[in-house]
Amino acid sequence: MPLLKDIKISIAVAVVLTAAVSTVSCSSGQAGSWNPTYAVEDAPGYNCWPMIQPVGERLVCVYTIGKAHAPAEKGRATYARYSDDGGVSWSERRMIFHDEDCGTSSIGKGVDLDGAALFWVRRLGIEPRMALYRTRDGVDFELISAPVLEPNAMQITDVFATPEGLMCMWFSDDYSSQRDNKSWGYLLSGDNGHSWEQVVIEDDLPLGEWPTEPSVVVFGDGRLLAIGRAEGGGSQFQLTSTDWGKTWSKTRTNIDDVLISTPSLIYDAATGLISNYYFERGKGCLKRRVADAEKAFADPFSRGEPEIVAWGNMLRPYDSGNANAVQMGDRHLVTYYAGDEWDCKVLVASVGDGRGLKSKAGRRILMVGDTGDGEWCREYAHRRHCVVENYGKAGSDTGDIASQLDTALLNIPAL
Repeated sequence: MPLLKDIKISIAVAVVLTAAVSTVSCSSGQAGSWNPTYAVEDAPGYNCWPMIQPVGERLVCVYTIGKAHAPAEKGRATYARYSDDGGVSWSERRMIFHDEDCGTSSIGKGVDLDGAALFWVRRLGIEPRMALYRTRDGVDFELISAPVLEPNAMQITDVFATPEGLMCMWFSDDYSSQRDNKSWGYLLSGDNGHSWEQVVIEDDLPLGEWPTEPSVVVFGDGRLLAIGRAEGGGSQFQLTSTDWGKTWSKTRTNIDDVLISTPSLIYDAATGLISNYYFERGKGCLKRRVADAEKAFADPFSRGEPEIVAWGNMLRPYDSGNANAVQMGDRHLVTYYAGDEWDCKVLVASVGDGRGLKSKAGRRILMVGDTGDGEWCREYAHRRHCVVENYGKAGSDTGDIASQLDTALLNIPAL
């Protein structure tokens, strides 16, 4: 029995690609109609480093605005906007923190034990460096903690819950390849985020063995899985724990289409799937890999092929990037930033939660007749783990093609 099934679709000729082409351009900062992308902040300046978190039905995005890609830029302020329609439109921005003597970066998010949203903000230039804010509505933000840490963390990442309280990961120190002074570990709070105990897992590391910006998901039964960024090149790290984070194992993964790419994980317990979002800098692509969570925990090299879910920019690589994702209903909302070193936008992509990937991976769609731009069709299907063959040469509206392709995919019987 063949593993690939052929589905024949006949699509009439429509208008030649015009404005629709820009929706799939790497430099446009937009995705196609299948994964709509919306601007959270496009004011003049370098808008960047967004974190996104729901509070009830409201989506809150925290980010910073500066004059250039310079984290320590004095006067760089932290702002927030909220959305009540799934990221389509956004409120007026509100300032959370500003100090003329420091530069801020939003670095982590999560929820406390009462369901309020939490956001970590780094303040380069003043001490304590780290500040944790709480909001119940995306409008009013309260500073609840500014822990004094040793080693002083470069960043603290997303907050998650364990039986002992709230936990998040940290890493330190500089990014030098000449000094083996790198470390990482976790913070634990037993009072809902007001105070934190710092624990070191590894220290005196060289750059190439240093997992940074880890994103963590909770499986239960003491099991935690994290994916970390690789600063010294190579594939992303996988960190696993079976005792609620007291001890960890570290290894590499087969996720190597990265360039200092910050991961963001979503675990769907209902489907057993884990999604890893990351921005491949240089190529300007926001990517996702969806895997069976149990297999991923046991085998860090079991990740399947990536799919491109949105676009950014392909200019100077480090000026666009990172990803921070959350789940709302059947959508994944993924925020990232795209632009150049002086002008950058904060964007959010609305992506399907990936539940159809298990049953539809590996199908072949056999296009007949005048089906539109062939390269576009093939790329679109690849993002859905399918193959398009025998496509026509005439141009058609990409949104219409995408709609018909999606309809065909939904009607494919399970293998």
